Amino acid sequence: MSLVALVPGADAATGRDMRPRRRVTRDAPVLLLPQAGPGEIVCWAHVQADGDVRVAAISSRVAVGGAYVELSARTRAPYDVAGHDMAGLVVTGEGEITEAVFYALPQSFEGDIGGIDGTQVHAMPDDLIPGHGYAVPAAVASWEKRVAFAAPYGSVPYGPDRPGESWSPDDELRRVDTIARAGDSVADWIGAAYGALGSGARGTVGAAGATGDPRRVVVRQAASSALMVASLDPGIARWLGRSGMIRHGAVHNERHGLLIATVPLHVHGGRLPVGATVIRDHGDALYDDLIVADGGFLRLLAEVGAWRPHPEFGPHDVLLAHIPLPYVTATTPARPVRPVVGPAPAPAGAPGGAGPRWAAGPPRRWEQAIAIGERPASTYSLHGPIPRGPVAFVRTDPAPPATLHPRIDGTVFAAPVVPGWDDATGVAMVLGTQLVPEGEAAGAVTWSLALSDWIGRWGESTEITLDPPAPPVPARPTIDAGLRRPAPTPAGAEATPPGQVHVRFRVPPAALPGALPLRRLTWTVDGSAQRPLDLTRAVPGPGAPALVVSADFPAPATVPGERRRVTVTAKVEDTAGTTSDVTTAEVDTSDARPVRPPTVAPRLLATSRRSGDASVSVTLTVRAAGNGAYRFYLASETALSRAAHLTPRPAATRAERARELNDATAASARQASMLALPDPVPVVGGVATARLDIPAGSVDVLAVRAVPVTAELDPSGRVIRDGVEAPFASVRPVFVVVPFDEVPPTPELRLTPAEAPGPASTPVKATVTVRGVPATVLGRYSGEPMQARFVEASTDGDPWFWPEIATTSLLRSPTDPGTFVGELTVDVPAWSRAGVAVAVRYPAEDTTIPGADVIDEPEFDASGPQGPRIESPWGPVSVPAWVRVAGAEPQISVRPDGGGGFRVRVAGLPALAPDAPTFRVDVYGSATGGGLVLLSESPVTDTSPEVPIPSGVVTAHPQLAAALVTPFGTSLPPVRVGTDALRHPGGIGG
Repeated sequence: MSLVALVPGADAATGRDMRPRRRVTRDAPVLLLPQAGPGEIVCWAHVQADGDVRVAAISSRVAVGGAYVELSARTRAPYDVAGHDMAGLVVTGEGEITEAVFYALPQSFEGDIGGIDGTQVHAMPDDLIPGHGYAVPAAVASWEKRVAFAAPYGSVPYGPDRPGESWSPDDELRRVDTIARAGDSVADWIGAAYGALGSGARGTVGAAGATGDPRRVVVRQAASSALMVASLDPGIARWLGRSGMIRHGAVHNERHGLLIATVPLHVHGGRLPVGATVIRDHGDALYDDLIVADGGFLRLLAEVGAWRPHPEFGPHDVLLAHIPLPYVTATTPARPVRPVVGPAPAPAGAPGGAGPRWAAGPPRRWEQAIAIGERPASTYSLHGPIPRGPVAFVRTDPAPPATLHPRIDGTVFAAPVVPGWDDATGVAMVLGTQLVPEGEAAGAVTWSLALSDWIGRWGESTEITLDPPAPPVPARPTIDAGLRRPAPTPAGAEATPPGQVHVRFRVPPAALPGALPLRRLTWTVDGSAQRPLDLTRAVPGPGAPALVVSADFPAPATVPGERRRVTVTAKVEDTAGTTSDVTTAEVDTSDARPVRPPTVAPRLLATSRRSGDASVSVTLTVRAAGNGAYRFYLASETALSRAAHLTPRPAATRAERARELNDATAASARQASMLALPDPVPVVGGVATARLDIPAGSVDVLAVRAVPVTAELDPSGRVIRDGVEAPFASVRPVFVVVPFDEVPPTPELRLTPAEAPGPASTPVKATVTVRGVPATVLGRYSGEPMQARFVEASTDGDPWFWPEIATTSLLRSPTDPGTFVGELTVDVPAWSRAGVAVAVRYPAEDTTIPGADVIDEPEFDASGPQGPRIESPWGPVSVPAWVRVAGAEPQISVRPDGGGGFRVRVAGLPALAPDAPTFRVDVYGSATGGGLVLLSESPVTDTSPEVPIPSGVVTAHPQLAAALVTPFGTSLPPVRVGTDALRHPGGIGG
């Protein structure tokens, strides 16, 4: 009785069976799932389909990202497939599915070498003769028979020797025996199985290929069972028992066959399935004999047993697992599919993305991760298929073709390669590498990839051509530069180079992966290209991290004290012409020759005037060529006189005192001087500018010297000494003074009009008297007279802004030396009131230094206007004095206007100042014959001399009179207004 049970299949998308039919297209594959009961092990499947379809049994294990593992497939009827513990079927292509059924073993199925009667040895189904097998009665097949029975008819397509050529069982036995007998290969292969499984970690799969081997292919494989690890090579797999060759006699079915694979499996004693027990019997020794390990497997058991237990999963152990391998008799599975390959996607944030990259370390090579598997092409979001077993990875271009598999040490055989499953991207991938000779450019490479199945057959290969990465850009150099001065320092003041600039370039060697050799260094000085420096022969010194090349060039011509900044740029070029980023460095060059002292102004320089602040200031400038520097020194008159043993002369003018200091203190000036500013002032734009703050109360003459400074620089251009000065005694000073702010005592003002007024104006004499002027104050000036400023007073506005009338000098009184008097005659218009005020000041201070050299454009001077005199400030404006000036009286007359009214006309009116009080006409009247009352007030001027009296006013007031009022408010005799006024023009009677 057969243990195989029928299991119905259903469409994963609908959950229903295939009735009536299920359409399959290339864009819409169908996933069929078995409706198995608890504990059933699905091993076979049958599909009834029409059209061009491919039916593939897939594993229950799905790779990261959804890729599935294909166990077995059929591309033509009958669509019968087998696979241990299959999860379902994937049907692709174009056609229709009419039926799908699965067959399963019960979970209680047991396979045990010692418990199987009538053991026979079978080979897996053959490509050419379906169902053909070999039997060795009553004995378990040796490893030679297990390998020879299933030997392929062609060598592995990735072999370094005779790849893909005809192959015989003897060839396969020799290949497997060489691999198995190389060193401790038995323990190595079993250890590799453990190494990929025991820690649960990813690692390099493959037992050969040193780290520096350029053909070494680094892949990562999350191996989940020793069965997968053992399938690295079909021959070694069969040698280990991977293909079983032990037919299980419990399956009595014409179509369904079952083999048992015995493989070592690493486990943790604390993680065994529920109900599972470990029984140690003769099976371990029997297995050691079967694979001819000569005790190697037993030694491995002892070694594993001595390992430190896992802290969570318990002790380590290696068990022999007997895994059922179902197959379908007389039916040959389809070969593996032609893979879909492309550049592997890069994890998020990975530098360089998915493109190729240069490998680290020698020899020079670049590498590219290649993904295997299609993108999702169905609603099930399955990628697939991806390889479960080894792949053949070969470079086909450039010729000649070469394997990318590492060669097994001491043999002519290549080790198998299993693609890695990348957690981050969810794809299976291998890593292709290509050697690039030093100094040569990399070219495109074509790689070929083919998949194999679990019985050692190879599918059709596919090729991918990829371009190499660009060589890394050379690292930019660094620059050190400095000035080498000649010895001795040249004389003269003409422009000449101050020395040679020595430039040293440090070039990092081409050490990055893939970098091309460096060819030359190109450099410029102030934008001008220089002769390139050869790097092909430059080598770093012992322990030096960089190549060093150097060059010299003359510094730009300078005048004494001038400083120039030179810009040096450099970049490195490799043999392909790729250049580095530009490095820029600046070098300061200075002329060490002493600088000629500046010419000075031949006059006193005034600071700002005193205010409420404690100090005043003056801004001094030195005009100089180049970009040197000046150090400013300050000395007071008191300090200079004391150092030169001069007698103070407070009665002399400050200009005279400055002449004496200039003549007598040159030798002792340095002793009396102090720094006015802490640091030298550089010349910027041809001018060195210094602002000095001076106590506001100073009355001394202050001597300021601008001493030229020549700086010394180190090779990097930094100032290391800036105290090389011209001889102090050779530097002429400028003399700075704080303007005096004294004003004379308040003046007295008296206005005296002439006795006889003029027809249009009257002369008024203004007399100003200043009393109590100190004689010592006048000694500060040059004997010039004091001045008085007369202004026209007003009843409003600020007195400082009253209009000026005239300025006159004040003369000393012959009777009183402290009294000064001045007079001014002012014409005051007739009939006007005038106000006059006065302010006085001391004489101006002469700034010209007697005997000084006359220099029209001195180099050392003060900014802003500096004239030959310092004007003294005006004192306060005095209290105004007022005067009234009368004139000839105007004449008033009355005439009828022809309409019943009258017109009053005033003749002889003077022209008065604008806004000044004017003449006016007052009209009086009486309606009852009684007293006169004021009816109107009308101003009259020389341009508007008439006042009308309307007829209505005349009718209402039988008696009228008009009177002229002067600008001073005095009313002149009135005249009668009426018809009788013409007969009595002399005025109003009674």
